[in-house]
Amino acid sequence: MILIISFVLILSTNIQSAQRDSSNSTKSTKIAKVMAEKLQQKILLSDSQTAKVETAIAAYLNLNVTTENDTKKTLNKIESLLDTRQKAKYEIIKDDWWGYLTKHLLK
Repeated sequence: MILIISFVLILSTNIQSAQRDSSNSTKSTKIAKVMAEKLQQKILLSDSQTAKVETAIAAYLNLNVTTENDTKKTLNKIESLLDTRQKAKYEIIKDDWWGYLTKHLLK
C-alpha cells in the first residue's frame, strides 16, 4: 500500500513539473510572438523575417540564465535579418522595443 501511494506521489510530482515547463515555454512563445509582431509593425518586416525574429526571441527567452552576451547575440541575429532601410528604422526604436520586453513582458 505504501509503495502504491509513493508511486502516485512521484507521478503527480513529475506531471506538475512537466506542466510548469510547458507553461513557461508557452509563455515564452507568446511573448516572442508579441515582440515580433511589434517589430513587424514598426519596421515593416516580411512574414519570413517576422518568423525568424520570433524564433530568435523565443530561444533567448528559453535560456535559464541570460547574460549580456546572450542579449547581444540575439539582437545581432535580429539585426542580420534586416535590410538597410529596416536597420535605419530599427536603430531608432531598438532601445524602446527591447526595453518593452524587459520591463513589461518578463514580469
